[in-house]
Amino acid sequence: MPTFLQHKIPPPVLGVLVALGMLYLAKAGGSLNWPMGVRWLGAFGFFVVGLAIELTAIISFRKAKTTINPLTPNDSSQLVAHGIYRLSRNPMYVGMVCQLLAMSWYLAAPITLLGLPVFIWLINECQIKPEEAALKERFGEHFHQYQARVRRWL
Repeated sequence: MPTFLQHKIPPPVLGVLVALGMLYLAKAGGSLNWPMGVRWLGAFGFFVVGLAIELTAIISFRKAKTTINPLTPNDSSQLVAHGIYRLSRNPMYVGMVCQLLAMSWYLAAPITLLGLPVFIWLINECQIKPEEAALKERFGEHFHQYQARVRRWL
């Protein structure tokens, strides 16, 4: 991934771009003949789970009084390693994946599932790897221990 894209595109914007790609794929590919109720219920469930994960992560950052801006990891005043961050180093991005899964479920077009690995790859390359480098520099051994203890995604 070219370094000029690192920390340049806010993760929610990446999510929206992938979602737009998923919409395009849904129109181009076939869809499952699921009843609308099943589509709404499943999509709602995945969306709510994703939102709950994201809000829990944001609350953890607020309690720690550190930045939630993913474009400026050098502004982090603390390494948040409690709460939901004991389960994933990137719960906000896990939440976004759940929301993209919600959209794929609603569209009922299996080809839209291709958006999930694309989003994960983009976030890993454009956001997570540079974030981790900044956190290693800022928190040193403490981050290294956290990284060894907690998985990047789940």
